[in-house]
Amino acid sequence: RTYKGAKSRSETQRYFVDRFPIFLGRQEQGSDPIAPAFVYCDSAGNSLLGFISYLETYQPLLRCLPAFEMVYAAPNARKFHRAEAFSTRQYAPPPPVDTQRLCRYFTVRQLWESHKYGSLTRADRDLLRDGDKRYQGHLFDQTYRDWITKGLTPTEVNALINPGSGRQKMAFKTHLLPQSYDIL
Repeated sequence: RTYKGAKSRSETQRYFVDRFPIFLGRQEQGSDPIAPAFVYCDSAGNSLLGFISYLETYQPLLRCLPAFEMVYAAPNARKFHRAEAFSTRQYAPPPPVDTQRLCRYFTVRQLWESHKYGSLTRADRDLLRDGDKRYQGHLFDQTYRDWITKGLTPTEVNALINPGSGRQKMAFKTHLLPQSYDIL
């Protein structure tokens, strides 16, 4: 968050202004590297809006981490399930892309961009329309360019689009606070 000076035109950058705990656990021998744990302390109310806002605020940072742990702490367990469901949905890995279908889309797209419309069937045009909606973003555009220029095989396309070990790992834990504190 950026704070502007009261008397001057200076600006000060502050991080983690909500003051919720962030920590690193101990790494045990032979285990995965330590992932940072972010703790959100909620009130006894019924709403999850504060937690949702917290996740949205930290989403750019959390998306950059290979792994992290989210600890949801509250004075009662009523919202634990809902908080876990929302957090899991927010950071669930995307389903794998069907590489064979993607390569077929690349072939049809190349024919279309080469103005070889007569070579396309109705099914090809349907695939092109669907693919234009489904395969959006820098990763797909770059893979398409590499597919054209480098002649990527479906296996190479799959390695770029569906990297197996590069998936983010998110662990969700809950913690029941011993008393109801008026923290918000």
